[in-house]
Formats: sequence, structure tokens, C-alpha cells
Amino acid sequence: MKNIKLFEQYTEDYQNEMEIADSIYEDWKADQEEDLNSVFENDLYENDEDFGDDDAELTSGEKAALARDFQIMSKPQLAALYLRALGKVKDNHYGAYTIMIDGIKDFGEIDKEGVFNITVPAFADAIGLDSAETVRRT
Repeated sequence: MKNIKLFEQYTEDYQNEMEIADSIYEDWKADQEEDLNSVFENDLYENDEDFGDDDAELTSGEKAALARDFQIMSKPQLAALYLRALGKVKDNHYGAYTIMIDGIKDFGEIDKEGVFNITVPAFADAIGLDSAETVRRT
């Protein structure tokens, strides 16, 4: 009978283990909060053009496009066009990497072979470009 524990001993052991686990978690959480606070206190994200800074200076090409009432592409739109071109270069199919864009599946279709197909006008619509010709040329 020496090897049999009473129920009370199991609950005490469990409570001790939970207290240890809770203290480890609280220490970890406190360390993470300090790291996150230092990141957000940093000016790093406020001046980055990738985070939608509308007051960023325009390039000469963007200024020329504005002068002719053309739409200026955002960085996410350029990234989508890059993925489309990358698919054509690497896999000889425009949809190979384009399918990775969130929400793009609603604008195209997947054929019997499992290949994603999207037309140029649908792609322009999906990424918010006014002109399908811009997609073709870019």
C-alpha cells in the first residue's frame, strides 16, 4: 500500500504544478510586453511607406501620371503584378503565384487540372486598378 496515493495528494501535486506553470507564463508574458512596447514606441513604422503613408513624396513618373489624370499604383498593387509576372516567368502560367493573393479566387477560376486562371480585366478589378491596359503594360 505504500505505492497508492490518496486523491488529496494528487490534487496538491496538480495545484503546485499549475502554480509553477502560471508563474512561468506570467514571467514570459511580462517579457513579451516589454518587447512589444519597445517596438511600438519606436518611430520605425510611422515613417515607412509600406504602411500607407499618403504624404510620401511622389516620384517623377507618379507626378507625370497625376498630371495626365492616370491612376497611381500602390505598393500592394505592384506586388500583385509582380506575382503575376513571376508566375509567367517561372511556371509559364500567370496564375501560379497570383493565387496566393487574399481574395483573388473570387475573381478567377480553377480548371480541371488545378490551375488558377484569371482574365486581365478581372485581375485589374481584383487589385483595384481602373484600367486593364495598365495590367497588360506593367
